[in-house]
Amino acid sequence: MRNISKLKRLISGFKRQNRMTIQSHLDTLAEDPIVYSKYLTGIGPHLKDNDIYLYIDHWCMVVVCLDKYVNKEELADEDSFNDEKPLFFTESSYRISPVWQLTETMKLIEQKLEESKIHLRMRGVLLSGSKFINADDIREVWEEKNVIVIDNLEDLADWTINVNEDDDLLEGTIVMEAIKDILTQPEPIKEEEDGGSDDLAEEFERMLTDFINSEYEKEFGNEESDYEVEEEANEESDEKVNDNEEKEEQKNDEDEIDFLSKDYVDDLSDSYFPTGIIEQNNNISVKVDILHPIANPRAELDKLVGCADIKRR
Repeated sequence: MRNISKLKRLISGFKRQNRMTIQSHLDTLAEDPIVYSKYLTGIGPHLKDNDIYLYIDHWCMVVVCLDKYVNKEELADEDSFNDEKPLFFTESSYRISPVWQLTETMKLIEQKLEESKIHLRMRGVLLSGSKFINADDIREVWEEKNVIVIDNLEDLADWTINVNEDDDLLEGTIVMEAIKDILTQPEPIKEEEDGGSDDLAEEFERMLTDFINSEYEKEFGNEESDYEVEEEANEESDEKVNDNEEKEEQKNDEDEIDFLSKDYVDDLSDSYFPTGIIEQNNNISVKVDILHPIANPRAELDKLVGCADIKRR
């Protein structure tokens, strides 16, 4: 009797659930120390695009399939016609029975377990966001297929279901090793080629530079413009001052006596050039002769190489 209760423990727990209690029951199983649980992205070929949760203990295995077909009222039909797959119908469309897909997947798992000499009692659980309008009429058929169906679940796609992937639970690790060939593998992330990476880096650098320049222009553009205007005004003022100074110097030069001009030299008399003795010290006297200037020194300077127009230069 004790062994029978253990045998039914995992499966009977699911049988007692309904749409109000199933989510909390899954959370409870995630904390069960003797139940291994695993999330899969699919089991091919029939459930390759469905979220799958496996629950395994020493005696049983439960395959939970999430059927995220929402906002639909469906008529469930598990009968095959002319060897075709059974269908579920809405008012305007149909699809292959998810219960049939689950049972076929369970057969494939059982085959893999037998190949590995693993013997577990198996049960399927279908959790669906769709509402099966004839569920009460067809529930006995689902029971014969070893499938528990809980439908009309709200926000199923947003459920967070925790699992217990304890590698010390050998039953779970052994089962996962046996069925690994039929599991849907996550698609590998494609890596960009080196050239593509370089192009992306250059494009990012260009965009970053443009962004920084635009933000800098917004923040300091007006200040720089005011500074540039002030600088231009200062430069114009300096130029005017320099022009005035040059004109003033030119006027002063014109007003000065040109001591090199011939007209001025001709007017000089000997009285400007005295001769005599200069007493430098008490005991030394020096005779000084003051020579008359050249009549036209500019002309004499112009005769020298490189000294043409020397005064103006």
